[in-house]
Amino acid sequence: MEALPPPLPPSAPPVGKWPVVVGTLAIVFGTGGLLQSLTSPLGTFVLRTQMEGFAEQGADQGKIDAYLAEYARFVSTSSIALGAVALLLLVGGILLLRRRRLSVPLLQAWAVLKIVVGGYFLFRATAMTRQQMALLFESTLPAGGPGGPETAMLGQITSWTVGLSLGMGFLWLAAFPVFLIVWFNRRRIQQQIAAW
Repeated sequence: MEALPPPLPPSAPPVGKWPVVVGTLAIVFGTGGLLQSLTSPLGTFVLRTQMEGFAEQGADQGKIDAYLAEYARFVSTSSIALGAVALLLLVGGILLLRRRRLSVPLLQAWAVLKIVVGGYFLFRATAMTRQQMALLFESTLPAGGPGGPETAMLGQITSWTVGLSLGMGFLWLAAFPVFLIVWFNRRRIQQQIAAW
């Protein structure tokens, strides 16, 4: 009687190319986020020049100085926080390319942090933009009055534009994180990851 060969182990589900695609996207976005965090403090110098123009047009120098100090604190804090979040994405992307299970919790943690931390700083950036617009209007209004109906209409349009930018910015900010959360919670993807 011949001995039967041992049964073949169950084969792992085919993975496909998704780890390469998602990992590459994570690396590209993570690198971009790090570069943005490193270069965003340079915007303070450009803003200072712009705000000096507001002062020359009649805006209160004390308010401008207070705004610039607040903006510098905002940029420093957001650069550090968002840089750390971007680094998490970069590491998760590299580990995903190498098909390491640790990549999944890292990328899911990044997704939650990106929505929460990125959303907070997006909201703060919008508030800073509103303050800047208020200083701009202050510098362009006539010395004795609040401005005419044109100024009120321009203020309303600016307010709507800033609000729309906030909404669109949040959608853009949340798109990839939500995709990752949904993707990694699919049963087929979880089975493929379990085989790594």
